[in-house]
Amino acid sequence: MDIRKIVTTCEDIQAELGEPTGRIVRKAVASAVIDNPLVGKRHKDLIILEAMGAEISGLLAERALAAWCRGK
Repeated sequence: MDIRKIVTTCEDIQAELGEPTGRIVRKAVASAVIDNPLVGKRHKDLIILEAMGAEISGLLAERALAAWCRGK
């Protein structure tokens, strides 16, 4: 799998709808831009994309968790 980039963000929410949350709510997200091996091809079965998602999901979870922990 060719990964073009990984983007990780972490945000601390202190108010929602104009009201204080009473505590800091932290959210972290990790996403990846990858080359699509199916570009220009017609496929009914997308199992290759499912396998790629399974392959990269652990890495993205680790990156999101690391970003969340850094924000503490």
